[in-house]
This record gives sequence, structure tokens and C-alpha cells, in this order.
Amino acid sequence: MRFLILLTIISISLISVVNPLSTPPKPPRSFDPAFRKEVLTRTSPHFELNKQTGSISFGSTIKLTTTLTSTPSQPLINSWLNDIPSISKSIWDPTLIHPLPPPHTYRLSLITLNFFTLSLSPTVDCALETKQNRKSENIFYLTSINFEPNVKILPGLNIDASKMGIIIEVIGQMKPTPTGVTGAIGFQTSGVLPQGLRMLPEGVLREGVGKVNEVIGRFAEGNFRRGSRREFGEWRRRREEEGGL
Repeated sequence: MRFLILLTIISISLISVVNPLSTPPKPPRSFDPAFRKEVLTRTSPHFELNKQTGSISFGSTIKLTTTLTSTPSQPLINSWLNDIPSISKSIWDPTLIHPLPPPHTYRLSLITLNFFTLSLSPTVDCALETKQNRKSENIFYLTSINFEPNVKILPGLNIDASKMGIIIEVIGQMKPTPTGVTGAIGFQTSGVLPQGLRMLPEGVLREGVGKVNEVIGRFAEGNFRRGSRREFGEWRRRREEEGGL
């Protein structure tokens, strides 16, 4: 009888070890403070390549500083940073960002990116939130929680996109200044290159990655500068009409 009980305990233990459903999924790396700091403080494009395994990681971080008022108005700007719906439309093209069912969760659509024989039209789901620091400043945080790379491959190429292991991470942070806002948004993409692309010289791959980073950087910075001024202006007018200023 004891032997049967022991066997049952061992069987249950083995099932709990090998069953992947028993292990809770890890939160996205974009929530990790160390990773966030690494991405947001970068001062140059990110590029890592292992030619043996074909693994590649690249990205860029765009510093965002914008003037919103001609005179010091930090308390007002601080209040605006607490309005997530308004902030969401300020950081991205309003036609390419849409709210999702969970509160303060939005889907960002990126423009189509061409990388040699591959074409990506990614969407990234992000959690947006505002927290106060010790100075009572409202700090806005953007954290990617899910993504869909939407990979297209040139016709005639024998490449299985599902085996590329593409991971897309987006991280952002913003705080008030006396006359505006300052912060950064970082993008990082990693995966495994198909055999054909592994044969390209590293310099050629770097150049291709550089073009992708430039396109993303111009798109993000341009939309933020236009969007933040537009949305802050509209938010301020609404507050004035409601007698909140």
C-alpha cells in the first residue's frame, strides 16, 4: 500500500514538472526595470548579431522633448499626463492606435517595414499608465504586452516565418517640464535570420537595420511632436470650457 502511494506521489510530481501549463507564463521583458532602463537610456542604435546561430537583435531609442506652452505651466502639464485617452492620441498617429477591451490598453499599428526579402506590418499591444514619483510628478509609462509581426515574404522564397522567432518590444516613458514634456520611446526587435540572410556580410545587415531604425525614428518623433501639441491644446480648451482651469 505504501508503495502504491509513493508511486502516485511520484507520478503527480512528474506530471507537474513536464506539463507546461503548470508553469505560469513569464511577464513580458518590457516590464523588467533593468531592461527598461537599458533601452530608454541608449544613445546609439542597438545591433547584436550571432552569425553562427543567425540570432539578431536591433532597435533604436528616440528622445522626445517638446514645448507645449510659452510660459511655465508645469502643474497644468502634470495634470494632462494623467489623462490616458488624451495621451494615447498624442504619442502615435490617431488613425493607427485603437483602444482594446482591458482599460488603458491600446493597439499600435506600425508602418510597413522592409528588411531585404521580408516585409513586416507589425501591431503592438501596449499598457499605458501614469504613476506619481516622490516629487508628485505624473510619469507616463508605455509597456508592450503583446505583438503580431505580420510578416510577408517575397514570392518564390522558401522561408517559414513561424521559425524566425520574432519578438517586438516597445517601451516608453515621459514626464513634465516647466513648459512641456520630455522622455523617450524605445523599439527592439529580435529573431533568427533565415539561411539566405545569414550569408550577407554583417556590414550589409547593419545598413539594412539602420534604414529600418531611421524609418521608425522619423515616424515616432514626427507623430509625437505633432500629436502632443495638438492633444494638449485640445485638452486645455476642454478644461477651460468646463471651468477646470
